[in-house]
Amino acid sequence: MHEESPHVHVQIAGERGLDTWDQRTEQDVPEHGEVLEASYVLPSEGSRPGWLGALLGRPSKRTVGLAPPFDDAGHDVHDLLDARVAYAAGDESDLGQIRRIAGTVVALSPRRTGDEVAVRDTWVLDAPAFRVVEAFDFAVRTPDGETSIVCCAMAPLVVARPVTLPLREIAPRLAPRARRILDGGIDRPAATVACVVEVKEGDRVEIAGLVTDLRATAPRFDLGGRGLPYRGAAPARNVVVGDEPGLRLVVRAFAHH
Repeated sequence: MHEESPHVHVQIAGERGLDTWDQRTEQDVPEHGEVLEASYVLPSEGSRPGWLGALLGRPSKRTVGLAPPFDDAGHDVHDLLDARVAYAAGDESDLGQIRRIAGTVVALSPRRTGDEVAVRDTWVLDAPAFRVVEAFDFAVRTPDGETSIVCCAMAPLVVARPVTLPLREIAPRLAPRARRILDGGIDRPAATVACVVEVKEGDRVEIAGLVTDLRATAPRFDLGGRGLPYRGAAPARNVVVGDEPGLRLVVRAFAHH
């Protein structure tokens, strides 16, 4: 079976906001953008000049910070899953609307053999802060047996219980494309740590995103050749839950036992 590398999304703190690079597997080069304002972006500190900056009349460079959407217990600290967003009805009334779905993560194929992780989101909060999201498209099966595909072109926001690890242990495992985008930015002091949240096959999740007809996704998502594994049996609905410029996918994961 053909395997593929994950989609890669990198956000790096700058002076005004986050510089972003988004590269799905089917893309040869990443798309570059900027996030100037968001609940998870902290304003940069005041531009107090250092002694040399004061001497030369230049302000010191300071970068924005990151405020993850989860706490140590995995709570949704920024209220990203707004309770006012309706659950998907499962019909055409959902198309083009922001909706919530809840269910269990089912892997799509092709994927990396032996890796049950659908989304891995790594946050480094020490300045200059950055985050790396490595993701595969996946499906969610609802309690009524319906299955929807989940995919996005920008870094999704994942709310889950984090694990804290030394960056030096995580950095070698990052996808090569992510390491190229970071370009040495992961060479940090040994004490630097990262917070990692994951969405795995079998996890119970709640998702908020834009509902799109599968046939309308071609310009943004190449979903050709993807399908549910045999044990996933029931075919997916002709629906994709994803994102669009200005609207990020939100996933809250509750680990299965």
